[in-house]
Amino acid sequence: MGGTNGVQVSWGSATNKLYSVERGAALGAGGGFTNIAEHILSTPPENSYLDMEATDSTAFFYRIRVE
Repeated sequence: MGGTNGVQVSWGSATNKLYSVERGAALGAGGGFTNIAEHILSTPPENSYLDMEATDSTAFFYRIRVE
């Protein structure tokens, strides 16, 4: 759920990788994930991204992709 400062998403990362963060309103085929950040350089052992647009009471789903 969104908060007043947004939502922080964290994931395990590997050396020499780039990541993309996607956000959707639902899981499955109807979820319609949208790319919200690209080319995030890895910072092992963990990466994080602050989604500052997620500031309301809507539930969000996030997906991390290795580029």
